[in-house]
Amino acid sequence: MEETMQLKKWDIVLINLKTNRKRPALVISPERHNATHDIIVLFITSNLNATKEIGDYQLIHWREANLPKPAIVKMVFSTVHKKHLKPLGKLSSEDIINFEKKFNDFFNQS
Repeated sequence: MEETMQLKKWDIVLINLKTNRKRPALVISPERHNATHDIIVLFITSNLNATKEIGDYQLIHWREANLPKPAIVKMVFSTVHKKHLKPLGKLSSEDIINFEKKFNDFFNQS
């Protein structure tokens, strides 16, 4: 993986896990931060039957995001070194608008 890879907020990436599995994630850190080695992401699951948690967002345009099946962005945060990430796609404008509302609501709760 090239160190010069520039990831942008709202990119969908694949994380190479130590278990030789790959997991999709959504980049939420701003581009200025993404110039460093560590990228802040939220995990994405295709398990639509998983318990719904506050802030979870089901993607409308998952195909446009280059995901293989319908998916949910979970409020499960992680910081990952960019050498473990592979670009996959990007959220649609509609998903960005809808997700930003969920994201802001998540942090504005008491």
